Amino acid sequence: MPEYSHTVENETIIEKITNNKIVVGIGFLVGLVFIALVSINIIQAFKRPSTTKTPVVLQGDETKYFTEIKRATQGGVNAEAYWSFDSTKLVFQGIRDGHAPCDQIFTMNADGTDVKQVSVGEGKTTCGYYLKDGKSIIYSSSMDTYGKGCPPAPDSSFGYVWAVYKMNMYKADATTGQIIKNLTSSDYYEAEGTLSPDGNTIVFTSTRDGDLELYTMDTNGDNVKRLTYTPGYDGGAFFSHDGKKIVWRANRPRGSQLGNYLDLLKLGLVEPVNYPMDIYIMNSDGSNQKKLTNIGGANFAPSFLPDDSGIIFASNQNHGDTRQFHLYIVDVDGKNLRRVTTGGTYNLFPHFSYDGKYLSWSSDRDASAPHLMDVYVAKVSDLIKKN
Repeated sequence: MPEYSHTVENETIIEKITNNKIVVGIGFLVGLVFIALVSINIIQAFKRPSTTKTPVVLQGDETKYFTEIKRATQGGVNAEAYWSFDSTKLVFQGIRDGHAPCDQIFTMNADGTDVKQVSVGEGKTTCGYYLKDGKSIIYSSSMDTYGKGCPPAPDSSFGYVWAVYKMNMYKADATTGQIIKNLTSSDYYEAEGTLSPDGNTIVFTSTRDGDLELYTMDTNGDNVKRLTYTPGYDGGAFFSHDGKKIVWRANRPRGSQLGNYLDLLKLGLVEPVNYPMDIYIMNSDGSNQKKLTNIGGANFAPSFLPDDSGIIFASNQNHGDTRQFHLYIVDVDGKNLRRVTTGGTYNLFPHFSYDGKYLSWSSDRDASAPHLMDVYVAKVSDLIKKN
């Protein structure tokens, strides 16, 4: 994702602390792409471990959708936690005490034990995802484009902007972290990769043709195909469990906003202006593209329900405070919108385990200090299973 690889696609996700800004990312702008922008003085808070030991409590309507919830990480900024295909492990990105100062990739057991850094510790990383064999992962990093350190913060003379870093995608050993293969080797943004259910195809976002568009490629980096062609930021894509559909989020700047968007993108920047970010769905070959949401605000981080009947995503719509993000479910025809989460201010990056029993997402609900975020794992109820 751009500047904080956890892509939180809206400038309102966190207060505009724009002096000395650093993007903490996730595959949107995060890309949408970890959560939002934070100032340098808050980075120190990221590093302080949480001392919260109180049990996690389901709130409000959460009791309809989940039967139990557990906090899988403790302290720091942790996001974009995605399941292994055997539903026993999670790969995620984070800024954690004792590790590099910008996002790195970690793995852990589903219960939060055995946390390991698996990225090499150089550059900024984002968007980790398990390959189907469970022995390897993919992720994106700036280590070959900006060197070992963190890439530079975006130029503040352009106002409130996010950086779209030059990043490449890598295949790595999920245990040792050893790089197995460069899947891309370019000076473009190549990130936000996720895998098809048969394990053969990666869908990802790239600037290789001048815009932030969606592509697919084989897991060895070959056979690249472009899927989207409309100006705007297309990213955060996931396959359905039957492999027939792809869901993603996109913004569609128009008029003068479009010209400004394209000018900034040439400089490696995006401006999170106030046009909406919505959820879209298409066939896995790129055909039959449809917009699912039209509810205003920033809607992102979509993925399919276990039975593919609906989409779960994060949104700041209709809360009275655009800084609040909660999880919602909508049917694949765009109908029957319902809110899932109640606790916390930020609830982001939901992903169901492949066995359909659990949901992981990132939240600040038990944070010991502002702007910290942990990964939570909840056991889903029959209400979600039957949706």
